[in-house]
Amino acid sequence: MTNPEHLSPHGRSLLNRRSFMSQAGLSMGALGLSHLLMNDQILADESPQPIRPNIKDGNPYAPRAPHFE
Repeated sequence: MTNPEHLSPHGRSLLNRRSFMSQAGLSMGALGLSHLLMNDQILADESPQPIRPNIKDGNPYAPRAPHFE
């Protein structure tokens, strides 16, 4: 068994139930979010393309088509 006097502050905080549950919850949430982003193919690719509206060079303030009909 390890001596609690030789634990780092982070290791000591993991012995606390509230700290452990909060760290575990955040980790599981991050894993879930990365899985959802990967399924939607929103996660970073090798060649990311920025999303830009179609703006006319001669008249940049002309009305554009709406996102939804």
